Amino acid sequence: MGARVSLALEWEDREPPLAPAGLVALGPDAALLAERLARLDVSVMQHLQGTRGETLLALLGPHDWLPWSPGVIYLAPDPTTPALFLPTTKRPTLPPALVLAALTRRFPELRLPLALLPDCCFSLAEAAAL
Repeated sequence: MGARVSLALEWEDREPPLAPAGLVALGPDAALLAERLARLDVSVMQHLQGTRGETLLALLGPHDWLPWSPGVIYLAPDPTTPALFLPTTKRPTLPPALVLAALTRRFPELRLPLALLPDCCFSLAEAAAL
């Protein structure tokens, strides 16, 4: 998954929200999501790809197949910058393409696509079938 980096950006609400194409759970919510995934039927799991770090678990897949779990943040690629996954209900106040360019210059070890949350950024490039 590469490094998980912290950064500070200003964010605003997104209306209407984007349709989810992934999700991320952090800290204890990641452990709870992992437990829920272990109980899912294999027919559901074949539609999902995932990657895991020390303190996070991220999934990518069609929104109809994404599981619900407390504390998850649903993600979607930005419509103007598909290599940047953002929370479905938030967006940075700066243009996403500018944010992505700055992130890739500052953190070249992070491979695309990237997930950007209000308090961190990480690579989704290692997401693989579960």
